[in-house]
Amino acid sequence: MIKISDDLKNLRLSLDNINNSIADLISQRIDIVKRVGKIKKQKKNFYVPEREKFIFKTLCEKFPELDKNIIKSLFTEIISGCRSYEKIFEVGLLNDVWSLSALINILGTFTSNHFMNDVSSLKEKYNSLDYVLISLDDNFISLVENLQDIFVINYYEKDERKFFLLGKTENTDILSGKIGFLLEKNNFAKIKDRLYNQLYKVYNISENYIYTEIDYSKQDDIEKIKNIFSVPHKYMGIYPDNNF
Repeated sequence: MIKISDDLKNLRLSLDNINNSIADLISQRIDIVKRVGKIKKQKKNFYVPEREKFIFKTLCEKFPELDKNIIKSLFTEIISGCRSYEKIFEVGLLNDVWSLSALINILGTFTSNHFMNDVSSLKEKYNSLDYVLISLDDNFISLVENLQDIFVINYYEKDERKFFLLGKTENTDILSGKIGFLLEKNNFAKIKDRLYNQLYKVYNISENYIYTEIDYSKQDDIEKIKNIFSVPHKYMGIYPDNNF
């Protein structure tokens, strides 16, 4: 039989008190989220990635002694759980572990997931879902082509793989972030020189197509960047830069 010292008992009692305080604060947070949710019902965008980025960034700056990945992971799940009291997102994704991991990193575990075996099924179900999670490769092209209302809402990157959370309503009020375009390589070559003063990244996602992601620092830049793309392309919207 293991004998527990008085010091260990006291430490565990302290931990229990902390756990109770955490649970109480989460309960308070849920009550506030419900009130916020009533206001958000009047708006199209229920999920606001820029707001969550602000939360993560602020906490990382306030508590530099904590690993930022721990902060992001814990609070992604807290936010996801609190949000579930108002709305559980219906999300479509391919049936693989990488897609599920990316989705959890973005929205947490409190989602209703619809696993599909192919992109055609995702595309067919798109209108009945809140969001779709897809990797940035030829699957991305197959999904977004010929769909009118589809925008990048948020993203997740790991081991040189990028995943996009896509939705029907474009993000708004992101003061600085990224703006994305899908276009054929030969069309990009025609306008590439116009991007000389822009910070951008090019992803080769198929033999014929690229995805271009351009950083902007103020909202006035968005229209200027759009005007550069005078060749045929698909505009994919604005989204936050998740590096902080």
